[in-house]
Amino acid sequence: GPYSQSMLKHVYKMTGTEKVADETGAILNYDLRVETISNPKAKNLKKFEVIKPLADADVIVNLPKLKTHGSMIYTGAVKNMFGSIAGTSKTDLHMRMPDYNKFADCLIDIYSGIKPALNIMDAVTGMEGPGPTSGNPRHVGLLLASADGFSLDITALKLINLPLDLVPLFVQAKERGLIGEDIEIVGERLENAIVKDFKIPEHSADGSHRVFRRRFMKCFRPLLKPRPVIQRDLCVKCGDCARNCPPKVIYTEKGKKPVVDYKGCIRCFCCQELCSHNAIKIQRNFLSKLLVSNIIAGRK
Repeated sequence: GPYSQSMLKHVYKMTGTEKVADETGAILNYDLRVETISNPKAKNLKKFEVIKPLADADVIVNLPKLKTHGSMIYTGAVKNMFGSIAGTSKTDLHMRMPDYNKFADCLIDIYSGIKPALNIMDAVTGMEGPGPTSGNPRHVGLLLASADGFSLDITALKLINLPLDLVPLFVQAKERGLIGEDIEIVGERLENAIVKDFKIPEHSADGSHRVFRRRFMKCFRPLLKPRPVIQRDLCVKCGDCARNCPPKVIYTEKGKKPVVDYKGCIRCFCCQELCSHNAIKIQRNFLSKLLVSNIIAGRK
């Protein structure tokens, strides 16, 4: 959504941050300025703008939540730094890089350009199913911490029994040599904490998976791609989906439910992520479900 003082105040109030600030005297950010960050080693984003308070910070501590995600399948430490991009500038990046793997590279560039000093993941209660906003709470019971976001996320993927090659971000990170071979884990033994039946998005076997990256499968990819479907019984006609659609292909008329023009849809699923009424579901057609069922079954 928009990066404005009114939106920040709304978020602070809804999350309880405003109350804590009143009680402790903490100063909340209302600085709307941005600053350009340079990352010469980036693959796609050599320069990008982040919110100024983050650019001015001496130390950055990244606090992700363990969740599934509509387009990226999983969101954790690396993906969480996308939040450093101000407001609707995120929409611009979705439009510039509609391909999942290219967008994943964009997320990697942002994380590596900012490089938090510490990543602490709240995995006490995670979110499974159609995340990052429409999923269901799932008790995992852990806090994960690492100076390296990639190592933390790889450990989290193992924890929820989610294969790396189903997650576009880590397909790209592996190709770029950003994933270490040996990750030292202290504390709880990983094998004792794995949640084998953690529900991942139903559409998660997408073009990022090695099966669909083969040349002979490319002609089928348009048929296999999932799409956002509006649940008419849950839609309240608020128009948030249309206002926040990067390619502007969701149309609304006064008093009527929104309509999606799938020809222009880039499958970023911002509509699903931002719908506060859980009225948008990501679906595949029958052929797609049939072809990917064996991939999902491979987790068991």
